[in-house]
Amino acid sequence: MLPVTFEALIDPGSHLVLISEPFAELLKLKCRKLLELLPVRMVIPRKGQKVKIELTEWVKLRLYNPSGSWTARTVCAVIAPSLCAHVILGMPFLSHNHIVIDHTAHVRGRWHPICTYVQSG
Repeated sequence: MLPVTFEALIDPGSHLVLISEPFAELLKLKCRKLLELLPVRMVIPRKGQKVKIELTEWVKLRLYNPSGSWTARTVCAVIAPSLCAHVILGMPFLSHNHIVIDHTAHVRGRWHPICTYVQSG
């Protein structure tokens, strides 16, 4: 599989790293079962209403910047059926990769939210 370049949403308020189900399938990532179901409330597109669902699976996700000069550490991304972006990079990704976002200066750390996934192995 060739590298897939995409834009990711950085959300320092999220306690999870999330990946959309269709994007995980496109990347052919190996799905693993969560030890416990994860109940969440999500807004479903086109319906505009919140529904309670249980997330059940996760994948290992390792990202690179497009030039390949920086590689993120592998994180666990929970699979969600419907997201506003292919990947939402929450606090676990930011802290695990030592990324600091200065909201006042509108400056992010050494990482840019356009990233690349290259299938390993």
